[in-house]
Amino acid sequence: MSQKVVMVTGSSSGFGCLISEARARAGHTVTAAFGWPVWAMFIGWFPSWLKNRYPHHD
Repeated sequence: MSQKVVMVTGSSSGFGCLISEARARAGHTVTAAFGWPVWAMFIGWFPSWLKNRYPHHD
């Protein structure tokens, strides 16, 4: 246990790898939690924004 801690704190590259892995895992969690609602909102909002931005004279 203590050997592992020494190894992690001893090498900055190992620590950076741990941080990047944690960041990637957090990003995947955020995407899984918020990805679908955000995409659904965006897909629902984008056509109306496009219609207002470029009004069609019909």
